[in-house]
Amino acid sequence: MAQPPPRETLRHLQDIQANNLQSWGFTIYRTVYTPLSTTLWPTFLTLLDTHIQAELNQELSNDEKYRTDPDAPPLDPTPNQQLWALYRSDVINDKESLDGLSIDRVRELYKERMGGNVMFGAVERRSACLVVDQEVFDTIKKVSTSSSTSLREVPFVKAVDAEYIPYEFIPTRRILSQSWFGWYRVHLKSLFRVWVMLEGSGLESVIGVGAFGRGKDGVWDE
Repeated sequence: MAQPPPRETLRHLQDIQANNLQSWGFTIYRTVYTPLSTTLWPTFLTLLDTHIQAELNQELSNDEKYRTDPDAPPLDPTPNQQLWALYRSDVINDKESLDGLSIDRVRELYKERMGGNVMFGAVERRSACLVVDQEVFDTIKKVSTSSSTSLREVPFVKAVDAEYIPYEFIPTRRILSQSWFGWYRVHLKSLFRVWVMLEGSGLESVIGVGAFGRGKDGVWDE
């Protein structure tokens, strides 16, 4: 009987331990502080945790490739629980410092290490942070009040490339349009995958805007 492939969760745990990391996660900046956003903020945090935990548990509900024997017991959830226990995002909720800031300004604050060293502590991992702005809150409101599953109404957050240099992505020919602006929408269910892929690759390569044909208005949900 063929041996099942190694579990991805175990591989990720081993990678984290090999890099001497105590946790995994992102620095998250809230840049809107309206009364409605304050009401929706706990909803966003709940959706964030719910979707990340669901992503980490995907292999438990889709375990066919790991169980060559149909009579084998279910997968042991312990590695998934361990990976969830290592999740530590640094959430920056500071109206005085962040209210109304642009993504470009947030990028600079992150590079100045406002919010700790969540990503900077990762060995050879390219750097990115997350932003919760008005568009994110607008979508959280739709998600919390509607059963629609259209692409633009899935819960997302904006991933920001800390290494983005604008002039490097401005087309030199007028017939071409700029495809990368240093940030992109990422479904909350895909954040761990983004974190994993940032090891050795910049956010622009991870998202692959041009390759996947999403355009600047899409949501990355691999």
